Amino acid sequence: MAVQPNTTPSGPASTHGVAPDEPRSPQNWTIGEARAHYLAELESRDGKDLTHGSLNQIRCRLNKLTCCDREDGCIAHIGVTGPTGYRPEHIRRWYDHMVDCRGWKVAWTSLVMFRGLLEFVRRRDVECADIDYIKRPAAMPVPPSQRRGPRKVKQPLPRLASLPPLSLSSTVRLCVQHLLLDSQQRVDAEELTESTLHSYHWFAKKLELPAGLNPDGTPGPALASLTLEELSHAYISDWYYYISRTVSKSAAALLLKRLRFVLINFVRNQRVPLTWDPTERLRKQTRVGGCGYPRKDPQPFQVKELGSLRRAVDLLLNERFRLARRRGYRGRKLAHFVGPVAALRVVLFAGARIGEICGIRVEHLRGNAVFLPVTKTGDSRWIYLEDPDAAALADLLAKLVIEGPLFGSRNGKTLGALVCKWLRTACMLAGLDKRRTHDLRHTYVHVGLETGVRLKRLMLAVGHTSAKTTLKIYGAGAQIWEAREATKQIAAAAFADSDPEDSADRADDRNWFAQAGMRPTDPTLWAHIVAPEMVAV
Repeated sequence: MAVQPNTTPSGPASTHGVAPDEPRSPQNWTIGEARAHYLAELESRDGKDLTHGSLNQIRCRLNKLTCCDREDGCIAHIGVTGPTGYRPEHIRRWYDHMVDCRGWKVAWTSLVMFRGLLEFVRRRDVECADIDYIKRPAAMPVPPSQRRGPRKVKQPLPRLASLPPLSLSSTVRLCVQHLLLDSQQRVDAEELTESTLHSYHWFAKKLELPAGLNPDGTPGPALASLTLEELSHAYISDWYYYISRTVSKSAAALLLKRLRFVLINFVRNQRVPLTWDPTERLRKQTRVGGCGYPRKDPQPFQVKELGSLRRAVDLLLNERFRLARRRGYRGRKLAHFVGPVAALRVVLFAGARIGEICGIRVEHLRGNAVFLPVTKTGDSRWIYLEDPDAAALADLLAKLVIEGPLFGSRNGKTLGALVCKWLRTACMLAGLDKRRTHDLRHTYVHVGLETGVRLKRLMLAVGHTSAKTTLKIYGAGAQIWEAREATKQIAAAAFADSDPEDSADRADDRNWFAQAGMRPTDPTLWAHIVAPEMVAV
């Protein structure tokens, strides 16, 4: 519960830095009240000339003015001027306490932020004491290069001799060696820096990586060992995806750009056209074939897991709203702050794609129905928020935003990535395995097929035009209710006693069952046939 600061300071617990209900003169401010007004002014500048990260850093350091409840660990209850104002000994005791408890780095940065707070008070025509008597620690500024240890000394690069001419039968390795030789000559002529030459040698090393994987899972041939005649767009695509997973995507993009530069120069200088276009865009990674890294199969949630997942998302959403309330967010800023978690709560049981949810605007809402003007297939359709909490949440965001994107001003790609991040957090809170946002759409189809929803209705709900997509891709592994009912009807028809005249064998079987005191479908029949030692434990 928030505690209002007292007008007369009585100790560390008398203020928590909350601005009072009635405005007081800056002459009567305590340090905690000055901090609250200072942060309020900085929050009004958030996003203009002050980044959100800088604001959080200032807030974190100024919160150290109340490090603990001890007298030497809290100065927020002291006045900024006058008889009850701070004295040098107050700041010295607080600073020494911070050094002991938090370390000299946190103590010094908090002191720097406190000086900024005093400048804010002085702009209000309040005379307050200076604190320049505390000297800067001698070990404070340590260059990042020294903190990480001594820099690695670059090894001298090998110098290349004359090389054979290039042709279509030359390998990619020889083609890159020509690039290195040309770059080496440009470095000698001071037309190219040595660091660029080092980066070209690094590029040559990465060409020795395999171009994807073989069908049996073993590494494929190195891209550098292929000839220019054998090289194709498929090999380059496999090599690119291999590097993107073993090194990084940014490194793979840089290496791909340099490889295309080498191939284009070969075509221009040798005047020998390749059998394919080196500037062609990479093909998208598919489920089978390609780079040997098949796309992960969907992992839909089980029905018993949906309750715990919903409670975890509701917990995250409530905490997000509480944090926004403490920060004083209103209107569109509040919707922007809670937008990713709110989008996750809406898409939870909607069966829509995350890109479709991120593109919802206020004018698309019609009660608990949402109109999607553009979908992945190019058609428009409606989705329905039958979950009362999701419908109420969408209505609340519409009132906050008034017009425009429902979940704030982010673009769809950024918002989708944030929704995926919050889904992983919710799965962790619920004790479930990590999932993707598209798994929620697969869950929608799975639950629909297992609970007996008609296929045509399910296709209309998720926007599919082919039953094959709904059953084989989204419904793979689902226990389809109609298949279960069909099996029950066939089994009932097969064991029905429709013929009054049984055959001789059938009559003998019935007599044997009657003598044993059992019916043909009695489950104790199998206990007489199967010996106990035949049952595996």
